[in-house]
Amino acid sequence: MTAVFIVPLHPVQLTLDLRTPTVRRLRIDDRRPYWQNVDLADVGGDLRARRPGINALVTAQQGEDGQWIGYHDLVLDRTGSSGATRPQSTRGDALASAAYGMAQHCQVILAQRGSYPGATATASRQLLRWLSQLDLL
Repeated sequence: MTAVFIVPLHPVQLTLDLRTPTVRRLRIDDRRPYWQNVDLADVGGDLRARRPGINALVTAQQGEDGQWIGYHDLVLDRTGSSGATRPQSTRGDALASAAYGMAQHCQVILAQRGSYPGATATASRQLLRWLSQLDLL
């Protein structure tokens, strides 16, 4: 028996549901998005999320030598983190390495309770949840 795999012409896309329920009502149509703008992310692809004062990006680019370099850029109110990974053999490895750099910064914020505004801590928790759901942590 031979298995036939069909490769789609366009990358598979995943839209994340990054919404939090309102306190008063928990009906689905009453939920509002935590992020004001979330770009589509293909499975294992670039991640972008924005809201006022907060900007998060995890991406990877392939060099001419075939190696992948991951990047993360994070702005949380008055703090942030950015950087590139060492060359990796796969895109997934580059994205996971970039996500690790972002996650480290978020974990530092959450470990220092009271040192950062509540909105910064909430955004850090949301980002960690988002990276975990995409299996990048």
